Amino acid sequence: MYISEPQNDFIFSVLAEELGFIGCAVVVILFAIFIWRGIIIAMKAPDMFGSLLAVGITALIGLEAIINIAVVTSSMPVTGMPLPFFSYGGTSLIILLCSVRRSAKYIETEQQNMRRKPMKVIIAAAGTAGHINPGIAIANKIKSENKDAEITFIGTNRGLENDLVPRAGYNLRTIDAYGINRKISLQNIKNIIKTLKGFREAKNIVREIDPDIVIGTGGYICGPVVSAAVKNKIPSMLHESNSYPGMTVRLLSKKVDTILVGFEDAIERLPKAKHVVVTGNPTIKNVGAGALDSLGRPGGRPLQEIKQELGLKNDLPIVLVFGGSQGAKSINEALVKMIEEKLNSNYQIVWATGPKQYDAIKEELLEDNININNIINTKVLPYIYNMEEVTHIADIIVSRSGAMTITEISTIGKPAIFIPFPFATENHQEYNARVLEKAGAAKVILDKDLDAKILTETLDDMLKDKNKLMQMGENAKKLAIPDTLDRIYKEVEKLIR
Repeated sequence: MYISEPQNDFIFSVLAEELGFIGCAVVVILFAIFIWRGIIIAMKAPDMFGSLLAVGITALIGLEAIINIAVVTSSMPVTGMPLPFFSYGGTSLIILLCSVRRSAKYIETEQQNMRRKPMKVIIAAAGTAGHINPGIAIANKIKSENKDAEITFIGTNRGLENDLVPRAGYNLRTIDAYGINRKISLQNIKNIIKTLKGFREAKNIVREIDPDIVIGTGGYICGPVVSAAVKNKIPSMLHESNSYPGMTVRLLSKKVDTILVGFEDAIERLPKAKHVVVTGNPTIKNVGAGALDSLGRPGGRPLQEIKQELGLKNDLPIVLVFGGSQGAKSINEALVKMIEEKLNSNYQIVWATGPKQYDAIKEELLEDNININNIINTKVLPYIYNMEEVTHIADIIVSRSGAMTITEISTIGKPAIFIPFPFATENHQEYNARVLEKAGAAKVILDKDLDAKILTETLDDMLKDKNKLMQMGENAKKLAIPDTLDRIYKEVEKLIR
């Protein structure tokens, strides 16, 4: 090392002579920490000016330090470059320290100003209630924590979002987006062209709103919207409600910041994801869902009152059957046969046929002289509007196995028989059902195997052992995650910060 001379600034040599190797190492480490912190501050700066200010001051001090130490250690030609903070005299040192403090203070002030601004959130949700309702549940949670939050949904002009989102009180923007069929067809090509247009529309909306975070709750709409967020370096998050993630979520998994999943089984199917968190599936009624008051009443209504309203007896078990909001033809066919053969003498059935199938079933039963409004041990309805109440009085639930259905059944702790929809994308309904079957909380009958005989045998087998039935309900409840929305909001806060 050079020894300090009057015309050169070799203060690092003096430090080496006085403090030794350890002292020099400490100085180098301190400068490294300074440069690293400067980069972090620049990255977290809320605007371009703050970033450039932090980068400029960090580069000024960092480069001077690197060059000075390199010269003293004979790694570079002599330049006379001073060593920041050590070489400077009184006035220069004060100016340098003030510039560093000013940079940090500016960014700190801007960050505080940003925290005072309303949180801006975009939620991509379209198509079915299974995608839209989780988005609304997350929006409601954000609103409950940030009453001034500005939340915008992005969907299409075709799906249920056009009814559900405005009904929930949120703004909806629409773009062209379609699910891509794997079969080659003219319509599929047209849909791909329209979806490409949707990517451009999504990019424009994201730039216009400039949100703090973009959240997708599954489905093809997430492709253009979340991709726009990633390209604009906006924090992004996806929620996957099924145990087998959909194609859009799998494709975006390595690009988004965080993926929230409803089932732990989904984690292994997202090997390229940066960060995966098990949160459970959010429902609009997550808060207190499944809870009864001190008198055993859901929503304040006595269970006995609900039974009387449906014309049900107290001395027979109750089986609730439904196939989704539109009903399920295969389930309905099995139920018709059970009623015609009077196979439910030991239990009562509450059966939601689906509005579109009710009249046809009514006519079919009439052909066998059965009045749909007067069937022993059976209550047939087109649709059950107070489903949350009715699920509480049921001893067994027979249904499809969509993610939201499974979530609600687990939350209230009811044993179930699942009949997965055979044409669900990636067969995700069967994967969902198998999760509860594996936990000892449900039985699974494949749609191709379903008939009145097998359904009756499965029900009889479950109902004959009350202790086992109770244990199945407890097993279902163990899978429920009561603080789903709190977990999700915690992850939202992490990304925004």
